[in-house]
Order: sequence, then C-alpha cells, then structure tokens
Amino acid sequence: MDRNYVDGLLEAHSFLPQWIMDAETQAVIIAGLCCVGAWVIFQWMIQVIH
Repeated sequence: MDRNYVDGLLEAHSFLPQWIMDAETQAVIIAGLCCVGAWVIFQWMIQVIH
C-alpha cells in the first residue's frame, strides 16, 4: 500500500481524536454542559415553586 495514502488517511482522521481528547476542549464542553444543566434545573425548580 502506498505510504502517502496511509499518511493522508491518518491526517484526515487525526483531527477528531485530538479535538475530543484535548483537555482544554473537554473542560470547556463539560463546563458548558454543567451550566446548561444547572440552568434547566433552576428553571424547573422555579416552575415547581410557583
């Protein structure tokens, strides 16, 4: 198999694991999900109280 072809495949797929496994990106995603979850729970509690 042509080595350039294999390298091209690896480069084409390499951005996805790096993007997912990047610690800063994970922290931002988790923080965003926590904020959204907290907001949903907060809104739900306000509706239940009123």
